[in-house]
Amino acid sequence: MGGAAGGFEGGIEGEADIKNLTFLIDESGEAGISKIRSSKSGGASPYMTLGGVLLETDQLEKYRSYVETIRQHVGKKSLHCNQLRHFQKVYFAKRVAEIPPLHCFGVISRKETLGWYKNTIDDDSSAYYNKCAQFLLERVGHFMKANEILPHKLEIIFERGNFNYRKLKNLIKTCQDTPIGRTK
Repeated sequence: MGGAAGGFEGGIEGEADIKNLTFLIDESGEAGISKIRSSKSGGASPYMTLGGVLLETDQLEKYRSYVETIRQHVGKKSLHCNQLRHFQKVYFAKRVAEIPPLHCFGVISRKETLGWYKNTIDDDSSAYYNKCAQFLLERVGHFMKANEILPHKLEIIFERGNFNYRKLKNLIKTCQDTPIGRTK
């Protein structure tokens, strides 16, 4: 944690000093929940993983350049873990760990544990994706509250996927209108 109240590691100190932030979100695994892959049958991956990185917006080009250098070093067209060998993943993780300030957040959902919730949403993979996104955004919300970062300082960017972004935007708006610890 930074030295001043509301600050956090990486040099952002107080609301007046807090720069605009960007939260970049990507997923791994399919959101499908009606048929889940097992050792005996095909289907969607058994896990849904959402991850995000919180960066200072004015540093995005620096981060892009750094990631491009990593991509060139591993010799791939893109940096998708499913296309990297183990040693390339290790190299990537070590290089990313060197990038300050970097705040990472993640959610991993094991689909076989969904139980009654799966029936409640009628096997709707978009609703499931949005619930995972809600959990991820709640983690970021806790971080922002703990560091006294106001919502207008944050831009959220999801990687394009096959999801209902209108419902997701409505969910985000609801969360912003009723943040953690406050009721209407």
